[in-house]
Amino acid sequence: NPYEALMVIQDAFEKLGGAGKPALGAQRTYDLPCTLEEIFLGAHKAATHSRKTQKEAGGEIETEDRTLTVEIPPGCKNGRRFVFEKEGNSKPGVEPGAVVFVVETERH
Repeated sequence: NPYEALMVIQDAFEKLGGAGKPALGAQRTYDLPCTLEEIFLGAHKAATHSRKTQKEAGGEIETEDRTLTVEIPPGCKNGRRFVFEKEGNSKPGVEPGAVVFVVETERH
């Protein structure tokens, strides 16, 4: 098999890179409604999302509301994504995923 050597090398690299690295949680995406004025002039928007946390395996799941500040630059494009790393749900052995806010122009 001509690919056998490549598969052996791939397995070796996977063992090196993946050891001790926790899994990554799912990304959560939310729309962030903005007025034309906020998009044209820029704004600081407070965006709230609910985050579930579990401190130990099989333990109780707690929900907390997190408020993040999104800085909308002047002239921001519709559909621009603002990413907040490690702000998603958390549980033992899984690193929290990202929370993403996507600029959505409000109708007027």
